[in-house]
Formats: sequence, C-alpha cells, structure tokens
Amino acid sequence: MNKEEIDRIVREEMLHISFNTANPWQRMVRALYNMLRRQHLTENPSAEPRESLIKCVEELKQTDPDFHPFDLDFDTTFFGGMPAEWVDSGMKSRKERLLAILERDKVLRTWKNFAKQNNLELAWFTDLVLRAGCVVQQDGGCPCLPEERSACPCEEVLRECQEKGQCHCRVFLSQDFKDRIMAKG
Repeated sequence: MNKEEIDRIVREEMLHISFNTANPWQRMVRALYNMLRRQHLTENPSAEPRESLIKCVEELKQTDPDFHPFDLDFDTTFFGGMPAEWVDSGMKSRKERLLAILERDKVLRTWKNFAKQNNLELAWFTDLVLRAGCVVQQDGGCPCLPEERSACPCEEVLRECQEKGQCHCRVFLSQDFKDRIMAKG
C-alpha cells in the first residue's frame, strides 16, 4: 500500500473520531490514532481500524491514570462497540452516558441509511459524531435549527441538497457536491 492510499484511508477514518476540541483526551486520541493507524497499515494493509483505536486507548491508559476511554467520542457504528472494560472505566454517570452513546449511534445509523436510500453522501468535513450528539440533545431535532425543524433528517434535506448541494447543517451532501465546489473555484 502506497503513502497516498494510506493518507486517504486514515483521512476518511479520522472522520469517525470526533473533533471535540473541548476534550483534551479527544485531541490526543486523534493525534495518536493518526500516527498509529499509518504504522499499522504500513505493517499490515488489512489491519482493522478498531485494532488501531484500541491500541491508542491502551497507550493513553498507560500514560495517565486519569484517562477514561468512556469519555471519548467516536463512531461506534464504524469502530464497533466499546469494549466492556471501557464502559466500566471511571464514569460517574455511566448509565446516562451509555444511553446517550447508544442514541447517538442510532442517529448515525439513521443518517447512513437515509443517505444511501436517497443517493446522498454524508459530509466528510463535518464532525458527524458531534452533530449526532446534538440531535440526541435536541430530542431528535435538527442539530442546527431545532426550533424550526423537529426531526433530523428533516423534510428540507432533499430540497436543500438538490438546490445547494448540501443540507443546512452540512450533514448530507448531493452526489455531485465535489463537482459543484470545483465549478465555483
């Protein structure tokens, strides 16, 4: 596997780990995953993303006893569910957090299915994990316009993607979104 292919794979996989900059552990996991995943793919092109993420978490757990993997935001529909020992790691309100993660992942699965059924793509430049968490906080409402749109995906998505190439919240993109951007440039 060449460097360009590894770069592309890692870039795409990094979209499944939240950009949440308010969480210092999140930044560390993203940086470590970027480095370790490249190493893993160089050594074994068929290495699974989950293996690299687990290795990142294990390394952080060794470095700092205050680190709890349960505090991380990543797409478990992509990486697989959290190992049991992560769920049991030091979170005071574990049950609430676990329920929120399950709801967030349900939103992510809904988005993936909706995109597939409607010939759309999910945005590669948007923190989908964080946006899905917003939908959960809004009781299923739009992450950006919860007062105006009570559901996500909403009725406006298809129209907006057809007219503008993307929905208001930049979660869904039309198939020709890249072509539209290149034409404007």
